[in-house]
Amino acid sequence: MSPAVVQTLILSQRSHKRKPPLTNFAMNMYDDQITAILGLSDSGKSAITNSISGSIPPQSGSVKIDDRDIARSTRTLVGLSPQHNPLFANLTVKQNMYIFYALRGTSAHGRVRATARYLKALELWQVRDVKGRCLSTADRRRLSVACAFCGNPRIVVLDEPTESLEPCERRLVWDLLQSEKRCRTLIITTYHIEEADVLGDRLAILCDGNLLFNGTSTFLKKHAMVLGYQLVCSQGEVCEEPQITSLITSYIPETTASSDKPFEISYSIPQSYCRSIVPLLKELEGGANCFNMGAIGIGTTPIINKFVKATSPCADSSRGNCKYTVSDKRKLSTAIAVIGTPPLIILDEPTAGVEKAHRSDVLDVLKSVNECGSTILLSSNNIEDFQSLCNRMALLKRGKVVGIGSVESFRNSLTPGLILMVKIRPHAIIQSVR
Repeated sequence: MSPAVVQTLILSQRSHKRKPPLTNFAMNMYDDQITAILGLSDSGKSAITNSISGSIPPQSGSVKIDDRDIARSTRTLVGLSPQHNPLFANLTVKQNMYIFYALRGTSAHGRVRATARYLKALELWQVRDVKGRCLSTADRRRLSVACAFCGNPRIVVLDEPTESLEPCERRLVWDLLQSEKRCRTLIITTYHIEEADVLGDRLAILCDGNLLFNGTSTFLKKHAMVLGYQLVCSQGEVCEEPQITSLITSYIPETTASSDKPFEISYSIPQSYCRSIVPLLKELEGGANCFNMGAIGIGTTPIINKFVKATSPCADSSRGNCKYTVSDKRKLSTAIAVIGTPPLIILDEPTAGVEKAHRSDVLDVLKSVNECGSTILLSSNNIEDFQSLCNRMALLKRGKVVGIGSVESFRNSLTPGLILMVKIRPHAIIQSVR
């Protein structure tokens, strides 16, 4: 492996707004890779980006670029997109990018071509002459990401680059990052598990300022924080779940069952019972017809469960009293709104700031309240909320209503097709050739 481009050893970093301080963060970042830092709100992700970019040096420790301290390295090596979108309100989209090109000494001819390429890649070309103050939140976020690449910096640091973006807009950012990581070191922070899994060549998991994991997502699934395996049994319409559970517990007494989908039940198998899996599968396959099972599948515990366990307040009893995070406050606000099941409940982005792993909890509560007779009016920038919860939806664009109807009607009229994305790691290609 080539030498690390960015070497971080942050022993301590100042905290703000009563956030847990960042402590003992040690990690290397490499060329031609995307390093994803995954964590819940207030876990210390922004403190890392501030330290790497040199915005706020670590209180104790060091950050080195090519074995040189960040304080001695030229700032033109680093491109930064912080959470607050540092744009000029009275300048147009193109002029904002020209400012960043000028700061890095890019020629006028080079910046015109590069600006057009980035704006078209992020679908901002049609608003290139619009002033910053007139842009939507999503447009400003994408423009901030584009500005981080101005001047061809070798290291690009993006603090939650897809925050407040729709899934289709998020895909544009993903495609840009994948295409721009060649000969660069890209560092992103996120609380979206699927984003870290898709983009990250290397993955770091943070919780309350502490580094819990550092490695590839493949290594995480196989080795780190081992929860064991997951056995999935697909059943027919006639449920034989008690008999299946009885058989499985005879081999694995410590198993737990859960059911997230109709006619499907999952069993968690601890790592210590791995030797019992083979005889259990043989007996399940032999009695599949008796149990009315359609299929049997087994695999490692999904990465989402490992992330939830790693960042759960109950995962470490030594953490003491837990403070409310942004996600906790948002869920508490929603819970207060539905107390007493009022006839009309109005919610302004109830899942904003809520991590993917916990968003389904909010939606499940709203579904149950709606079934009790309450009418729910909510706003959201996440189309998944509408698909799983709403009966009718209105689509707004730049302050104007562009469509009203059922979710199904929007899906039929607006969805051009399906997207299949396959991620192949370099070592997997080598193994297939052999």
